[in-house]
Amino acid sequence: DRSSTCVYFGLPASEVPVEAPVLVLDGVEMGRSVAEQREGVALSEYRVNNLCFPSTVAPGYAPEGRALCSATLLGECGGLGDAELAHAVKAQIDEWFQKPGLTQGWDFLRAYRIKHAQPAQTLGGSPRPFDQGPETGV
Repeated sequence: DRSSTCVYFGLPASEVPVEAPVLVLDGVEMGRSVAEQREGVALSEYRVNNLCFPSTVAPGYAPEGRALCSATLLGECGGLGDAELAHAVKAQIDEWFQKPGLTQGWDFLRAYRIKHAQPAQTLGGSPRPFDQGPETGV
């Protein structure tokens, strides 16, 4: 499956949990979250893979005093509606930053389910051999 789901939130700029313009990666124990256990919901197939705050890099992506959060999940997350998906993503973000209620004031903006988001990746790398010769240094 090469699909992805991108979930966007608007939030007060003062609530962005990281100041640096970075991509935050999932580092939770083998994809199993405390939020799943706490709420008794099987969300393991709906894990956030990464998130970022694009307005940190490009302030014009959000109105003055606001910020934009982009969270990406692998797969189309077809088993959840947008409201359920937003709730699951916010619970995971709270967990990642170890701040219960961090996302309480965040507004769900939109979810995009992108069927062909990633290129096919074949075993062994490139489908054609790497050119070797003096001009490539190999």
